[in-house]
Amino acid sequence: MNSLSKPAIDLNKWVEAFLRGDDPLILFSSEAIWRDYLAVAWDLQSFEGIEAIANVMPSHMGTNLVINDILSPQEIVFSFTGAHGPVKALAEIHDGLCLRLFTSLEDIAARTKATTDAPE
Repeated sequence: MNSLSKPAIDLNKWVEAFLRGDDPLILFSSEAIWRDYLAVAWDLQSFEGIEAIANVMPSHMGTNLVINDILSPQEIVFSFTGAHGPVKALAEIHDGLCLRLFTSLEDIAARTKATTDAPE
């Protein structure tokens, strides 16, 4: 028997779908806000609304998912390996849709090393 509560299972399913790159229209609320600090694009950015998020969301966000903490039935903290290195994220989910998402590159040195080590 699974020891996770239904809200925790729903949060986990949302995170897994996000990392797979599932359609943003089924993942985000129309009023969603995504604040990204170097994780998706090598920039500090805010995306407001489903169209802005759909335009920037990669087809595959990352791998090596770790659920760090479930703060409430609507909030989950997770980590993954993104295109630029390790990422920490916080998502606020209501009725299966993300209302707020914060992503941040955890280790700038890892991104710098990956860029430096890349073959020319």
